[in-house]
Parts: sequence; C-alpha cells; structure tokens
Amino acid sequence: MEDNEEYYECGVGWYPIIKKVVNYVNTHNSTCKEDEKIEIVQIKEKFGALEMYAHNKNDEYIRLASEARDESLKTCEFCGSKEDIGQMCDGWITTLCHKCAEKLAKQQNRNRLWYSYNAKKKVELKGKEDNEKD
Repeated sequence: MEDNEEYYECGVGWYPIIKKVVNYVNTHNSTCKEDEKIEIVQIKEKFGALEMYAHNKNDEYIRLASEARDESLKTCEFCGSKEDIGQMCDGWITTLCHKCAEKLAKQQNRNRLWYSYNAKKKVELKGKEDNEKD
C-alpha cells in the first residue's frame, strides 16, 4: 500500500496511529502470496473514532485496526495530544484535547459543548461573547 496521507480522511493528530497499521500492511504484503495481500480502501474519522476499512483482512490486521481505533479515542485528532481528551458532540462527534476544542470554538465563532473524559462532565467552550447570539 502506498502510504499517501492525502487519502486520510481525518486530522493529522491521528497520522502516527495510522502509520502503525500501514507499516504492518506494507511488511505483510511484501512477504505474502498475492492472494493474501491486504488492501486498505479507506481511512477516516467516524463517530469520533478512527476507522480503517480493508479487503482481505487477516487476524493481525483486525487486531491492529481495533487497537488503532481504541487509541484514537484517547488521542486528539487535531494535534495528537493524549492529555485532557474529550469529545465535541453537536451534530458531528470529534475527539479533541481541551486546547484544540477551545481553538475550534473560537475559529467557528460559536459556543460549543465539549465532554471531558477526565472530569466526566460537559464543559461549555466560549466561541462568542455572551452578548452575541448564535
């Protein structure tokens, strides 16, 4: 598999997680029979988690892709931080650290809710001044 990041449909913070699986696929494909080769067909964010779809998966690929999904839920999709992780859930679920969630609210110029895994509570992030309306 050609490791081409332009086909990754997620933030750069998850690229190191993806690389682990892609490296396995490349190593596997270089040493196996043609009919045993794994083909990754899509890499994307879905419901706040990393999803990797492939044809001709083997048990090791399934294990690594599952671990990658689990790791993505503990990793900021934007910056790759593993500290103060949570999710924004207002129409689109995004796994972000608190700093990136605050930046996103400000960039979008709207107040957002972010669920902190550490605090186990919702945090309102200010993207607008209190006197501005959404």
